[in-house]
Amino acid sequence: MYDGTCLHPDHEIEGPAIVEEPFTTIVIQGSQKAVVDAFGNYVITQGGAS
Repeated sequence: MYDGTCLHPDHEIEGPAIVEEPFTTIVIQGSQKAVVDAFGNYVITQGGAS
């Protein structure tokens, strides 16, 4: 579990993981990876830990 307010740009998260934001919760599956972009968006792609 991650506190989304503490993540910085270029932070990478490999699933499985949960990111808690003030107004939403993001679930990252075991086969996915998320990267925080310069605007604070989560870019989720396939290819995280198996």
